[in-house]
Amino acid sequence: MTPRKKRGRLNPLFDTTFKTIFSDKKLLVEFLNAILEPKIISAEILSSEQPVDNIQHKKSVLDLKVSTNNNEIINIEIQLNKHGYYVERFVYYWAKIYSQQLDESQKYDKLVKTISIILVNFKMDLKDDNFHSRFEIYDKKRKKLLTEHFEMHTLEIPKFSKDNLKNALNRWMIFFNHSGEESLLKEVIKMDDNIKQAQKKLDSVYSDKHKMAQYEAELKAQREWEATLDYAVNEKLEEKVGKAVKEAVKEAVKETVEKEREKAREKAEEERRTFINKLKDSGFSDEEIQSKFGYNPKDYIK
Repeated sequence: MTPRKKRGRLNPLFDTTFKTIFSDKKLLVEFLNAILEPKIISAEILSSEQPVDNIQHKKSVLDLKVSTNNNEIINIEIQLNKHGYYVERFVYYWAKIYSQQLDESQKYDKLVKTISIILVNFKMDLKDDNFHSRFEIYDKKRKKLLTEHFEMHTLEIPKFSKDNLKNALNRWMIFFNHSGEESLLKEVIKMDDNIKQAQKKLDSVYSDKHKMAQYEAELKAQREWEATLDYAVNEKLEEKVGKAVKEAVKEAVKETVEKEREKAREKAEEERRTFINKLKDSGFSDEEIQSKFGYNPKDYIK
């Protein structure tokens, strides 16, 4: 009997798997409490995504919109790929969630704090090694917070390295790192019942045909995106190399031409010098050579 092939671990950052994991409200609260202060007691999922035309066009969407007992709205977003103006997109999604709280008849005092939590599967351009960043609207000069209504957290998964496993957020980062060490994940599962339960929820996707079909579609879209990106990078690289080669050839030709011109000038000067010496040996004076042949012997005779 042929042994069953070991199933690979599903990527917890895909829409289908992420929503499956956090359909468990206890896990959702535990994850949020690993990031936020003050702690929350309960959370309700308001919506699970913003509509898109199709999965291929799903570049960056709101994955979970949550309300809490602290009278906050939290949107949890996953950014798998690095697109242009990704920071502006983060702020745009926050602004959209914030502005959707009111209808035309409501007053601004109905607005509540809105928090964005973004799991980022690439390194942002922040020029430091901290994987967790918290952003607020702040006056740098006076060190004064403008409003508590804006809060944004980014979690850069590639920046995380094995650290203090007693920290809950660190354990969640190990769970979400699809390319991380399997032994480290097993260690975290043993020590944290929440991570253990999250892994069970992740594995449950295998037994749901509809969810697996969705996951396979998302995986296909992600692979196509990566292939397109690789092709574009290689094309750009080839273009840069080609341009560099052309510039190098152009400079080399220019340098060669200059050298040949210099050689020609030196050869012509040597021929004139030889000619003038012959004239002088034949009895011509400097004045006669200059008047008859247009050469000043003093310019050629050392």
